[in-house]
Amino acid sequence: MGRAPLPILTNRPPAPKPPSPAPSPAQQPKPEPQSKPSPSPAGAGPVRPNFVIILTDDQDLLLNSSHPAHMPLLHQHVAGPGLALRNYSVSTPTCCPSRLSLLTSKFVHNHNITANYLPYGGYERFGQMMMAGAQQQGSQGPQGPRQQGLGLDSSWLPTQLQSAGYNTYLVGKFLNEFTPAGAAGCPRGWTALDALVDPWVYTYFGPVFSRDCDPQLQRYADTDYSTDVIRDKGLAYIREAVSSGRPFFLELAPVGPHEACTQGESGQWCGDPLPAPRHAGLFPGAAIPSTRSWLTPFPDPALTGKLQPPQRASNGSVIGPYLPPSVRRLKQRQRARLQSLQAVDELVRDVVLELAAQGVLENTYVIYMSDNGYHMGQHNANAGKYMPWEEDVRVPFFMRGPGVPSGLVSDYPAAVVDVAATLINLAGLPLPADWDGYPLPMHRLTPPGAPGLDPRPWQWEPSAAATASGYFREAVPIEMWVFQPGNSCHKLNYRSVRVCSNYLAFGSPAAYQQAMVDAVNNAGSTTSGGSGGAAAGSTLGLGTLLFGAASRDAAGDTLGTSLAPLLSAQQQQQQGQQQGRQQQPAVGTCYKYNIWCWGPRELYDIGLDPYETQNRFSDPQAQRLIGRLDALLNVMGYCRGARCREAYGAILATAAAGSSSSSSSSPGSSNVAGGKMVVANFSDLMDPKYDTLFAELPRFQFKKCSPALIPSLNEAAWYRGE
Repeated sequence: MGRAPLPILTNRPPAPKPPSPAPSPAQQPKPEPQSKPSPSPAGAGPVRPNFVIILTDDQDLLLNSSHPAHMPLLHQHVAGPGLALRNYSVSTPTCCPSRLSLLTSKFVHNHNITANYLPYGGYERFGQMMMAGAQQQGSQGPQGPRQQGLGLDSSWLPTQLQSAGYNTYLVGKFLNEFTPAGAAGCPRGWTALDALVDPWVYTYFGPVFSRDCDPQLQRYADTDYSTDVIRDKGLAYIREAVSSGRPFFLELAPVGPHEACTQGESGQWCGDPLPAPRHAGLFPGAAIPSTRSWLTPFPDPALTGKLQPPQRASNGSVIGPYLPPSVRRLKQRQRARLQSLQAVDELVRDVVLELAAQGVLENTYVIYMSDNGYHMGQHNANAGKYMPWEEDVRVPFFMRGPGVPSGLVSDYPAAVVDVAATLINLAGLPLPADWDGYPLPMHRLTPPGAPGLDPRPWQWEPSAAATASGYFREAVPIEMWVFQPGNSCHKLNYRSVRVCSNYLAFGSPAAYQQAMVDAVNNAGSTTSGGSGGAAAGSTLGLGTLLFGAASRDAAGDTLGTSLAPLLSAQQQQQQGQQQGRQQQPAVGTCYKYNIWCWGPRELYDIGLDPYETQNRFSDPQAQRLIGRLDALLNVMGYCRGARCREAYGAILATAAAGSSSSSSSSPGSSNVAGGKMVVANFSDLMDPKYDTLFAELPRFQFKKCSPALIPSLNEAAWYRGE
């Protein structure tokens, strides 16, 4: 990229010691010390909570890397005492775009960092956009006064929290290809930005850091393991933050289980992730769930021809057919990924123990999540990400903290943009108008009378009409512009929408219930040496808790291992509510609607087909459904701010304007009547009275496959935002 060489400090500062030696996962973890609440300053208002996010890299949910058998400390210290969101998803399954969506609460079509590398992504592209807009003199960055534009760091999460009196820290992987020279100034909002530096981000051993974009780098010894260094730095920042007496936000971003690379992600060599030496012998029987999609290509040649291309020489000539994945190599990769996560598991434990030792655990929200998922052999593809498949977009999400009942499980379809919005809400701050996410409605998901729930921090609604209607998130856009020149996946672009609803298009509630039970019982091996059955769970109890929550026992633990207890509990609850009248439990599903830039369209009913093997796009029963999904794909693909929190109004506004080409209206203007939303959920949208509207709306179209988001050149859409 033409960067000047950066000086390196080979004599690194000593790393702080963890609170206790790091035992192997097989050892019995220590109990958490008794925590005491943080004192309030004299005359101050309510104490604002602290926040810790532990963000892993490329960690799957559905291949069970976060299963209790593989990460017991995570489950003991965060998942068990808190909330598991089994249906949480990212909107763009690749690192840099997703990490920015987390911090900005903007979908990728709004922050426009669409790739991991220049010219469309990476830290240098972020730096260009950070400085975009009107320049103002004298802005104070970590390195002193500088010019600061009104760019992506002007209203993102760290800036919002810092303005409210928080200390804010990030340790580990920040954005792809980060170097101190990558931008004209250092991003705003950080008390300390202690970031891994490219090209040493993925070496696992001998990590290199820059604090606050300092060109004098801190290089650690080749025997120092990256995750352990990140842990030690994080513990030191917790102590620093507590001693300051201010609330704090800390993001810890280890690189596990991302593959190891010698010269950055696009460098000389990339291979299996590297574990800490103390974990190198673990999981000799590591397995991958042998689901219906595993090693099974799509039947549509229009998909397989692009997704599984033939082998080519450097001059582009075909030299052989597509090389399918090696089962031996996939299992080797799975084992290495699980091994690399053991140090992360220990990091989780040590962070929670340190918070308790400092007396702030009971006033701290701890969130565990990943930037995107990962597939290994699904649909006959080799190991990777980028795809709209469930394995790539569904990731672990666990949260503990004040007001979160212990052992709670929900299938609520939260999205990556909702995380920052949730934290802002819990901090008692107003939601920025240009953010796309909205807070978790925990006060309405949780069963009445759940022990430990304090509804006050969670009470938030997007509008008065939504409050009256009981609005929840249902739709998440999935959008990808793959920029990988020389790679077979280059320009494999798509637009998708994932909609979760109680509307059942293809069967009775009993059929969906049975499909979920069958999918769990036939999920295949998920833990080392496992062979399906009750120990499976690579699919979830999807739909039964879409807009509710239950205890771990009733929900089938954290991975939907058995739906029978949940169905029984729901049956009993509804019988009580209906004064003894027997009624079927509420059941729902999620629909996935994909449009690929070269033409193919897909529709999957995840409740009936959790492994996405039955494309229903041509099913006559699906046509009314497709009209609605296509309209939502268009609106969610172009929405901004409040419209992303209430997408149905854009569709109804078009009808109110009397023209299918109109798209200008204030949010919800034609979707409110009598103080309530006319269309409060997707089931309302399926009302036959809207059939004519959707028959008249033009379908979304790609004009061509482009390397980035260029809407006017590569997309034909009736809705372009407001």
